[in-house]
Amino acid sequence: RLESLDGKVVYLVDGLFDNSEAFMNQLQDWFGQNLPNVRIRTIKPRESWVDDAEMRTKIAAEGDAAILGVGL
Repeated sequence: RLESLDGKVVYLVDGLFDNSEAFMNQLQDWFGQNLPNVRIRTIKPRESWVDDAEMRTKIAAEGDAAILGVGL
């Protein structure tokens, strides 16, 4: 667990569900307004419900945290 997100890279993982892209955009806006020192990157797997090893590798190599998002 990170003590702080300040200066960290957080990946927002769009789960490709209905409305998940809209939710990821809202979450990115929230971070921009409330935690502007957090660097946000949005990423999508190649397809829903299928493990994307390349995406996981990129997040592990370049990110400090990830938030997995689903739609409504």
